[in-house]
Amino acid sequence: MKFFVAILNPDPREKRPYSSFPKDYNEFQSISSHQSQNKHGKGFYECVNFLETDYGILGFIPMWENKAIQDYEIEFVLISISCKGNNNELNDRFIGIQAGCKYEGRIDGSGYERLGPMPRALKESLDKKGSPLLYNYTCYCERYSLNLFSEKIMNAAQIAIGENWDGSLITEITTNRFIQVVKAINKAFRRKDLRFTNEYFRWENIKWQIKWQIRQEYKTNNAT
Repeated sequence: MKFFVAILNPDPREKRPYSSFPKDYNEFQSISSHQSQNKHGKGFYECVNFLETDYGILGFIPMWENKAIQDYEIEFVLISISCKGNNNELNDRFIGIQAGCKYEGRIDGSGYERLGPMPRALKESLDKKGSPLLYNYTCYCERYSLNLFSEKIMNAAQIAIGENWDGSLITEITTNRFIQVVKAINKAFRRKDLRFTNEYFRWENIKWQIKWQIRQEYKTNNAT
């Protein structure tokens, strides 16, 4: 089991974050201007990383920086956090966690055209500019995908990566570091307003899935 942290642009829209397409090309381009301390190019490619579809989650992350994640054979856990910047409300907080993720892209960092109810104006603009909205990883089951952006769990980079972050947009972390992420999310769900909500039960399901996967890998690796 591998654990990766992805640094993404914050989603300033009033709709459920990371779960809807921009209405047009201008919005697609402008959202990325909210970031200030990362190396993202223009374009909010991660706009529907938590949109649940009939095909599961079809997400995009800047994985060309990390070859370890570009492996068709592994399943991984993806922790998404927003980049650091000048907006204390939107920056440096947990976006979400997804288990059972699989690499689906190509080594050059691109991927395959994303399916879904994309606004016609956006699709036509992207096609015209030769920049289709792509996905390069999947999370096959929506029960293993949890959007945490509304919970405002802050100091995400410090918790998920630590002091030794080198500025990479994709970072592989150790199991011990992942445990710190689990503790931070558990603490958020101890709030009365979050206890026994749908998000709470989904988080419990994700933890169970990760534990089960780790046990299965341990059994396989230690089989005689």
